[in-house]
Amino acid sequence: MELDEWLADTDALAALDAAYAAAWEATDSELLALCRDRMAMLLRHQPTLDSLTDDDRRELSAWPTSTTLTDVQRAALDFTEQYVVDVSSLTDAHADALRAHLDDSAFATFVNALLVIEQRMSLELVLGGVL
Repeated sequence: MELDEWLADTDALAALDAAYAAAWEATDSELLALCRDRMAMLLRHQPTLDSLTDDDRRELSAWPTSTTLTDVQRAALDFTEQYVVDVSSLTDAHADALRAHLDDSAFATFVNALLVIEQRMSLELVLGGVL
């Protein structure tokens, strides 16, 4: 069962959809999409993975050595990977590397958007495995 079907008769779906839309509007959508795609690879979120090309997958798998990414993209991907793998191990260095490119407000907004994206993926994964 899909998340939308499971939550169809609840206010939760509207709230989740609103938070998801707001996440994309509130921050750099290209940067968020890059991090969403890497997050999907780490979480094995098939709907997102299905939208990636083989080149996208190769590029994201090798992001630490890629010569095509900007410094802010690298910092955001590093932050995102640590966030997904073990959020409790995020350090000041992870945050500072990203904050070197984003002001305080943009940093907080990006982290909140990342949370919304991760939570939606996690819900979809859980519901897909349970229902």
